[in-house]
Amino acid sequence: MDIFFLMEAFAGEVMHEINTHVFRFAAQQGSKLLNAVWQGSGSVVSSGIAAFGTSAIGKAAIAYYIDERTMEDAIKHVDKSKKENTES
Repeated sequence: MDIFFLMEAFAGEVMHEINTHVFRFAAQQGSKLLNAVWQGSGSVVSSGIAAFGTSAIGKAAIAYYIDERTMEDAIKHVDKSKKENTES
């Protein structure tokens, strides 16, 4: 019976990774299309996405190394930062 729970958890992780890669690919292609239609706009979108990701990773690094929190807390900081960046 435990094997079914393990398989379900693994399938959830795989689907999360697939969704992440699909979103990343769609964002990359969308910025390229936008850049072809309006010069420079794709670069603005790409740099904005990169800035949000860098900010989230930086906050997690501060939580882990400076505040000496656990890796789980650092991951929660990344998720929280992602939510804050998408809401603003």
